[in-house]
Amino acid sequence: RWECKHNGRFVYALDFMPDGQTVALAWGADLGIVDICTGDVLREHKEAHYDNINILAVAPNGKQLATTSSDFSTRLWDAATLECQTVLLCDRNRVHKIIYSADSTMVGTLAYCDEAVRLWRAADGQCLFRLCEPDMSWCISFCFTSDGCRLLAAGCFDRESCIPGLYEWRLPFIPGQQQQQQ
Repeated sequence: RWECKHNGRFVYALDFMPDGQTVALAWGADLGIVDICTGDVLREHKEAHYDNINILAVAPNGKQLATTSSDFSTRLWDAATLECQTVLLCDRNRVHKIIYSADSTMVGTLAYCDEAVRLWRAADGQCLFRLCEPDMSWCISFCFTSDGCRLLAAGCFDRESCIPGLYEWRLPFIPGQQQQQQ
């Protein structure tokens, strides 16, 4: 059993850091990095969002974190300092999934409202693309391929019968060398 020393607050989201010795945690609106051996909070950013953090993702290179909150904001954080680098402009959509590309250069978000997948440049939060399949009425999940050149999304063709569907998009740029497109 492992006990985190964060004053008994409920943990809403967590993800391992690449070192395997620390974990990024979100409790309430606070964000922190915790040592898994001791439970000590190594770094903490109080009130990182205005409301509870629902989802947290760690970049594969361990240099950045992404969070989304009930306050409808999605933020990118410097993992070493827990300083906010940028706020992604998701049109006030509540994001329900965040992923990083394997090379940590892109962040993908999936929003409840329009169910579109958006790809963002991790370095500056620039929206690169909004991907939406007109036949897919309900996108549930998505992932990058390991080379970052394709994106796979799963969902339903219609909300009534929920006929499952998979969509694959080839990204029109080389990962790490994204153009400034939308």
